[in-house]
Amino acid sequence: HTGSAGCLPASWMDEGLISGALRAILKQGLRAERSLLGYGLPQGLAPLRRQIASTLQAQEVPAHPETQLMTVSGVTHGLDLIVRCFLQPGDTVLVEDPGWFLIFGRLNTMGVNVVGVPRLPGGPDVQALQALAAQHQPKLFILNTAVHNPTGLSLSAGVAHEVLRIAERHDFLLVEDDTYSEYLGNMPLRLAAMDRLQRVLLVGGYSKTLSGGLRVGYVAARPEFIHQLTDLKLLGGLTSALPSEQIVHRILADGSYRKHVDRLRERVDKARHRCLRQLEALGCHAVHEPVAGTFAWVDCGMDSELLARQASEHGLLLAPGVLFSPRQAPSRLLRISVAMAE
Repeated sequence: HTGSAGCLPASWMDEGLISGALRAILKQGLRAERSLLGYGLPQGLAPLRRQIASTLQAQEVPAHPETQLMTVSGVTHGLDLIVRCFLQPGDTVLVEDPGWFLIFGRLNTMGVNVVGVPRLPGGPDVQALQALAAQHQPKLFILNTAVHNPTGLSLSAGVAHEVLRIAERHDFLLVEDDTYSEYLGNMPLRLAAMDRLQRVLLVGGYSKTLSGGLRVGYVAARPEFIHQLTDLKLLGGLTSALPSEQIVHRILADGSYRKHVDRLRERVDKARHRCLRQLEALGCHAVHEPVAGTFAWVDCGMDSELLARQASEHGLLLAPGVLFSPRQAPSRLLRISVAMAE
């Protein structure tokens, strides 16, 4: 049993949304841009870009579909393109501590210097960020703002302003990983909206709300960055998967996506509350109770890596805090998927 997977159980998703969208696409016939047999465009399916741009613009992110937006094969792909485009071996990149372990591994393979910025309830520790930026002169800072992985907490307005000020003072880019923002329930506070896509690159996707297998995401950034990233995407894989982009576009365009997300978020919120209470009964407590998201980040009262090893002997896969530390520091913290409550 997987106790801390990044995706919710398939039974929580609406498979009918995807199968219905695919049937509708096939029924429309093989028009040139929508053909399942074509390559598609390196920058991504134009109607999908327009749909994503419309959603972002309604949330005060000024993403133009032709010049400031591209599709990618999920958030992981978008982050990979950004890392390869803007970093060289020996550069310094800032990450959050705790943060998403997959990006730590990706950065380490590049030979860059990975430096952790402590994460507080309201966002990155801005005093530490200022000191680390002055010391290391980083090229990038990769962070969650809405529904941080693994804590489930979100950025405060005061911290957001300070992060932007420090980035401008020390001239580094901000990569805003927006993977879990749909679980917030109201319009997220985004650096990309405050910065107007000048220094911020926003990366988002649909794997956590529709299907992990669809692999559809996007990058919103200023035009010269989108041009560079699109060239790199073309060189590495030509285009992203056209059928997946068509399916996501259809779901977004017909209005069914918003209703699905509202239902899913309500289920996740109830499960998270139930999961946290069950964990408390076992002696595991959240230092700061998450306000949203699919994870519980709890202190289990012992070395969580040792606990995870013991759990694996009983067929239970857990994610210990050491994974979420860029320094791989021992931890008593543990990330649990709230779906375990059922």
